[in-house]
Amino acid sequence: MGSLGGPDDSDHRGSNARADELLAVRCQFGKPAAFDTLIVRARRHFVLEVRDGWGAHRPILLAGHSRGAALAGRFAARHATQLAGLAMIGTTHPRDDDQSTLTIPVLKVVASRDCVAAPDDARANAGRLPSHTRWVEIAGGNHAQFGYYGSAR
Repeated sequence: MGSLGGPDDSDHRGSNARADELLAVRCQFGKPAAFDTLIVRARRHFVLEVRDGWGAHRPILLAGHSRGAALAGRFAARHATQLAGLAMIGTTHPRDDDQSTLTIPVLKVVASRDCVAAPDDARANAGRLPSHTRWVEIAGGNHAQFGYYGSAR
């Protein structure tokens, strides 16, 4: 399993270099909203490269957790034809974008004990998601349990 979750680990140095470049851009660019737009533009080709590298030359399911879900949602809003679906996990997004016109399947996963992206806060933005969005709540789950990256504050 590669560093991006794919079958081939041959591009891990290039992926890290891209992440470093984007981190440097964020430090220079300053504003998170502008940075998110830049990420979506820069990552469109990256997402498609990863998809094609896996041999999946068709739309894929794009998933994101927390801030990653916000970026995945923005990507979906701009490039829905490249996706088979969108999964937004442990996030209150979309807070700033209207994604209600998406026609692809959308899954929104919340956790009952998530203090970072509380279920009620996530549902407050339900009007910005398509009416066909499927909601799943994990009873007893919290923000950090969606991934293995240490404690979330």
